[in-house]
Parts: sequence; structure tokens; C-alpha cells
Amino acid sequence: MAALKSTIEKKNKIQSGLREKIGAFEELIKDRRKNIDKIKSLGKNSDCPTCLQPLKEAYDKVLPKLNNEIEQYQTNELASRNKKLKVISEEIIKLKKQKLGIEDTLEDNREDASDERNSKTRLREIKKELEGLKEKQKKLQKDINTLGSIKYDAVQHSAICKKLKELEKAHKRYEKLGVLIERIPEVKKDLKDLNVKKENLATELLTAQKRIKKIPYSEKKHTAAASAQDAMEIKKDKSYKLLNQKKDNLKDIMHSIDMIAEELKRDQTQRERVKKDQEEYQALDKLDKYMDDFKEIVLDEVRPLISSQASQLFQDITCGRYEAIDVDENFDFFIFDSGSYFPIKRFSGGEVDLANICLRVAISKAIIELSGGGSVGLLGFDEIFGSQDTGRRMEILSAFHKLKEQYRQIFIISHIDGMKEDFPNIMEVAHSAGRSTIRWISKE
Repeated sequence: MAALKSTIEKKNKIQSGLREKIGAFEELIKDRRKNIDKIKSLGKNSDCPTCLQPLKEAYDKVLPKLNNEIEQYQTNELASRNKKLKVISEEIIKLKKQKLGIEDTLEDNREDASDERNSKTRLREIKKELEGLKEKQKKLQKDINTLGSIKYDAVQHSAICKKLKELEKAHKRYEKLGVLIERIPEVKKDLKDLNVKKENLATELLTAQKRIKKIPYSEKKHTAAASAQDAMEIKKDKSYKLLNQKKDNLKDIMHSIDMIAEELKRDQTQRERVKKDQEEYQALDKLDKYMDDFKEIVLDEVRPLISSQASQLFQDITCGRYEAIDVDENFDFFIFDSGSYFPIKRFSGGEVDLANICLRVAISKAIIELSGGGSVGLLGFDEIFGSQDTGRRMEILSAFHKLKEQYRQIFIISHIDGMKEDFPNIMEVAHSAGRSTIRWISKE
């Protein structure tokens, strides 16, 4: 029995371990599904929630990877462990049934042993009673021998029995009468007390009748008084009702006063805010006028410089396909193509990105010149290769080689793995286990 209990305990531990592992894999599946839902809700064209960069190609890689992990957990890990759990559960049920059968057998054996002990005890008692009866029999036989021969008369025996029953009835009646006789003093005392109470009540009744006769009662006056009281009750109810209405009206008025006071307070706050907004608007209006004048002065001075710098760089990047970029007074820019300037919307996305790069560099140079010369050590670009084909990427890289002579460092952020070989120094940012890590990749 002890070995069977030990086996059941071991099976239970194995069962608990399997359930814990199944729960762990179910949590992993739940976590993967949450990540899939989060990425799907963001969309392919949105930014990554961790590195704030566009998902793009990573979107198509991450979703299949997460789905594959879920399928692997379900088909391999969970299926095998559920199968083992089912087998071990069935074994535990069989062992428990076996244990119950053994316990029932032991209980039956204990009951049989108890019944046997009870039977032996009862047998000893019966033997003892039988010996006692034998002794009584011997004593009765001795008494009978002492009396000698006895003649039995059935008629006389019947008459005696009849007479005995009559005497028993008379005896019972005698006993009842004896009980009643014993209660006679108590009954007499109770009767005396009742007579005294009767006399007292009669006296009280006469006194009450005399008092009633002395009361000046008039049925008409009583009826009139009752009617007057009813009328006063009705009047009182009307007064209470009117009072409650007045209280409700007063409550409504006080509530209205509070609301009006609150509204006045809000109105005063709003007036102060409007006054402040008007003052800010007037100040901003003046500033806007000053800025318009300043903008015209700056644009007149900066636009030719930006257009010149951007045109030169754009012509280099596009290998002479486009000759110039022009910036108008609204800072909208146009590309010179086939003898005429055209708005930027006429061109493809890649060409627009190239033009934007050139404008950024030209603006930075213009700022340097307007600030009094000097040099800028760092030039940074974020995701400028995404919309470009291989040829355009090479053209942009060629332009950057020319810009190296003017800038000490050019910093470029990109998610395109194929561009790593085109840069001398690479810093890789990776996100895992809820944190980001940075490492330098050496090309030596």
C-alpha cells in the first residue's frame, strides 16, 4: 500500500511539471500573438515602436517568424506534452482506482473481523443467560417438589380473573377520587380568591359608572369637534404640501443661483482668457509683420545662395541630367528640365528625395555663410536610400564622397543591410530582451 501511494505521488509531481510547462508555452504563444496584433495595428508603413524607424521590410520578416514560432510551440511542444499529460493522467486514475479497491478490501476485512468479535461476545452472553435459566429451572423444580401435588380448577381460575379485573377498575376509580379529594383545600382557596376578585370588580364597576355619569358628554359636541379636527387635519396637510413646494422652489432657486454664479465665474475666466488671447494675437500680429519683412529680406539674400548650392550638387548627383534647382519666394522649389522649370510634383519619388538631399546640404551651407563662416563638422541623413534604386544609391554615395571634403563626418541612418559594404565605419543598433544594444562592426 505504501509503495502504491509513493507511485501516485511521483506521478502527481510529473503531472504538475507537465502542466507548468504547458502553461509556460501557452504564455509564450499568447505573448507572440500580442506582438503580432501590435505590429499589424501599426501597419507596414508606420514607424517601429522601439527604434522609431519605418518598419518596411522588417514587417514582412517579423510576422512570419512569429507565426512560425507559434506553430512550432503548438505542433511540437504543446502536442507532445499534452499527449504525455493525458497518459500520466490516465495512469494516475488507474492507480487511484487500484488504491480505492485495496482500501475497500481492507475495510471489508476489518468489518468481518469486528462482526466475528461481536458474535463471540454475544455467544458468551447467551451461554451465561442459559446457565442462569438452568439455575432458575432447578429452583422452580425444587419449589414444585416442596408444594407437592396441585389440583388446577379452570372454572375457579376464570372467576378469580374476572373478579380481579373488576377490583382493578374499582381501584383505579378510587385512586382518581383520592387525587380529587386531595385537591379540595386548594380548590376552596381558589374559589375564595375568585369571590374576592368578583367583589372588587363589582366595586370598581360602580365607581366607573358614577364617574361616567359625572362627565358632561354631548354627542353633538363630540361630532362637531371631530368634524372640526378633520377639517384642521386637511388644512394642516395642505399647509405641509404648500410648505414642501416652497422648499422645493427655494432649492431650485438656490441651485439656479449657484449655476449662474458658476457661469459668471466661467464667463469672467473666459473674458480674461479672451483678453489675454487678444493681447497675444496683437503681439503675434506685430511679430508676423516683422517676420514677413525679415523673411523677405532673408529670402532675397538666401534664395540665390541655396539655389546655387543645391543646383551644383543636384547636377553632380544626377550626372548632369538635371541642371538646376530654383527656390521661389514661398520656399517651394522647382527643377530645371528640358529648358524649363517644373514643380517638384511632376517628378518621381526618387528624384524628389535626391532634390531634398541637395536642398538640405545647400541650406546648411547657407546657414554657415550667414552666421559668419566657420565649418560644420557633422552632416546627418535619415533613411535617404529607401526609395532609390541601385543606380541612384551609387550616385548619392558618389555625391557623399565629394561632400567628405567639406564635412569632417557624414552620419547616415539606414535599415538596408546591403548598404553596409559601402561605408567605412558601421554602428549597428539591435533591440532584444526589452533593451537596445550598440556595437561597432569592423571591416578589417
